[in-house]
Amino acid sequence: MGSAIRNANWNFDNKEGKIRSQYPDAVLEKFNQCLILMKHVAPTSPMAKHFEKVFKKAKKRRFLAKHKSTFIFTIFFGVLAFIIILGLNGVLD
Repeated sequence: MGSAIRNANWNFDNKEGKIRSQYPDAVLEKFNQCLILMKHVAPTSPMAKHFEKVFKKAKKRRFLAKHKSTFIFTIFFGVLAFIIILGLNGVLD
């Protein structure tokens, strides 16, 4: 299951990608359920920390894949606003 999480490709750009992303979402959810169970059964296990890191990294990758376009637009408009402010203050003259 760990390799399925590491190799998961989320794609939320189009309808087909959203459908294909359901499988990695399901794997991630099952991994989370197993992690919760492992923490209850063996809370002091060193592997629990390792699997927690794998889970957090996969959640971060999913979040970035889902919100990729938002980040791109935010960065673009931020840079554009910065350039406009510099231009209005006469720095770019």
